[in-house]
Amino acid sequence: IGYIRETVPILCFLFLTGWLIWWTGQNPLPDGYQNEFLHVGNTFDLYESMVDLDWWHIRWYAYTSYWPWGFYAVPMVLLLPFGKSIQILVLSNVLYLAVLIWSMLRLGKKFNSPLSVYLLLLTPAVFGASTRFEPNFANVAMTALGLLCLVESTYFQNRKWSMAWGLVFGSALMLERLTVLF
Repeated sequence: IGYIRETVPILCFLFLTGWLIWWTGQNPLPDGYQNEFLHVGNTFDLYESMVDLDWWHIRWYAYTSYWPWGFYAVPMVLLLPFGKSIQILVLSNVLYLAVLIWSMLRLGKKFNSPLSVYLLLLTPAVFGASTRFEPNFANVAMTALGLLCLVESTYFQNRKWSMAWGLVFGSALMLERLTVLF
């Protein structure tokens, strides 16, 4: 049963990654009713200035947007090697998906709730947000990681996990300013 418990999250991650690739192939345009088109434009502006090594515009696009610059910097891990496309932007949610699954698995073990990760991934707000390039999905993943750090810190007695919580909280603020509310 231990083998199944270790294999199912990997299969879930692979299934959701495959579904995300299929979804972006079927729906290649950003959602115009949300802020996604603004996020796509801001990220592409930052990407183009990075490709051109235009340091003035890198600073400009990183610090003059309405949203924090970290959300636009994370997809560069995939954009720089694979090029500029909306599909690659949405696929960058796989990075947050890995953080979310790992955090929720650890929290599920801590609280003896092995199904928590799967129930969370099937929630419409989480499942739907994974198909768009918006900070909501990143915020959910970083909130789960922050909760894990808080639980493992045992009331801030464990210095390593307490410092990890501070780093996660600071990183989450660079992804989405509303992290404070979560």
